[in-house]
Amino acid sequence: SASEDVKKGDLTVQVKLPQQENEIYELTESFNSMTQRLRQQRCEIDEAHKEALERSQFIEAVLSSVSAGVVRVDNDLTVTLANPSAVLMFPALSYDEDGINLTVMGAEFAELAQSAIASREAKAGTVILTSENDQQHFTIRAEPSDEDLPGCVLTFDDTTRLIIAQRQMA
Repeated sequence: SASEDVKKGDLTVQVKLPQQENEIYELTESFNSMTQRLRQQRCEIDEAHKEALERSQFIEAVLSSVSAGVVRVDNDLTVTLANPSAVLMFPALSYDEDGINLTVMGAEFAELAQSAIASREAKAGTVILTSENDQQHFTIRAEPSDEDLPGCVLTFDDTTRLIIAQRQMA
């Protein structure tokens, strides 16, 4: 009966120990010890899951509120994450068909990311993107991910206004 309760998920089950210390006593003691360990492990797993969920929600909140663009790419330079600021700067990032290649942001972004992935070292630089009659200036940092999650994270700021202001001041 107690093992059926455990099978159904009730890990609070404890069997009364018999009065005689024999094989049944040892079996009952082992059963009670097992259910107690299972209950403890389930609590630890539930707590770890809750912490991971809270951490994930915190990271999402931070990423959605920062003004810098944040993009995560895998080893093939396919964008796997882009925060709202990155999508504002590069609207093509919002079209998620089969995964967007980082080159939609510019070859310079892809080159910096590839360099960081290949060398397993952080890389930083500045990029100027030129369109018909416009220039955009970006400062970029590419940080390779750990081996469990291959790829890299790019953070970048549009510094165009700052550059224009500096030129005007000069």
